[in-house]
Amino acid sequence: MLRAIRRLLPTFFLGSFLALLNITGCVLFVLSRPPLEGNTSGVVSAAGDVDYQVVACRRLDFWERGSTGEPVWLKAFVTANIFPVILVVFLRMLLGYLPGFTGLSLCARSWIIAVAFLVAATVQWYSVGAIVEDRFRRFFNVSA
Repeated sequence: MLRAIRRLLPTFFLGSFLALLNITGCVLFVLSRPPLEGNTSGVVSAAGDVDYQVVACRRLDFWERGSTGEPVWLKAFVTANIFPVILVVFLRMLLGYLPGFTGLSLCARSWIIAVAFLVAATVQWYSVGAIVEDRFRRFFNVSA
């Protein structure tokens, strides 16, 4: 099994490219805004639970409109990664029941969730690219 995985990983160029593009988008999000300042021990805003609005210790105002809202590239990025987002939301809900996880600061919890999102989204895009490239090779009868 490990030999088969090692053999397949470098052969799918499209999957690797899409996964790298996804990682670049995540890094751009982290670099594009400053980390939260002040007490991040788990504050709750008037709008609801802040835990779902913080990713990698950065505030995400996805539903705001106008100049305070998120840029179009970030909205497109999150929409393209909707399945990892759903997975991470469920993971966040499940981890909320663990006493060790709820005892962490808001930034620490958001980094754990951000890493889980990065892994899930990277696997998603590598798989999508590998499937498309495999179908392309089979259709045109091209070898790797």
